[in-house]
Amino acid sequence: MPNSQTSAADLVNQLGIDGEAWFLKIVLGISCVSPRIATTLQAIASTAPSVSPTAPTPSRQLKTFSASQVPYNDKLSTAQF
Repeated sequence: MPNSQTSAADLVNQLGIDGEAWFLKIVLGISCVSPRIATTLQAIASTAPSVSPTAPTPSRQLKTFSASQVPYNDKLSTAQF
C-alpha cells in the first residue's frame, strides 16, 4: 500500500499550480467512485458544443538594444542635486 504522503507529494510535483489540471483530476476521480456524478458529467458532456483547440499565439518578443543604440542623455551627469 503506498504512503499517502508520498502519493500526495508526487501528485503535487506532477500537477504543480495548474488549476485546470487539479480540477480535472478531482472531478474525474469523483466520477470514478460515484456513478451518479459520472452520469451527470456524461449528460453535461453530451450537450456541450464541440470545441476545437485554438492555435497557440506567438509570444511577443521584447526588442533589445545594445549600449551603442541607446541614446545618452548627458543632463543627468551634469545636474547638481
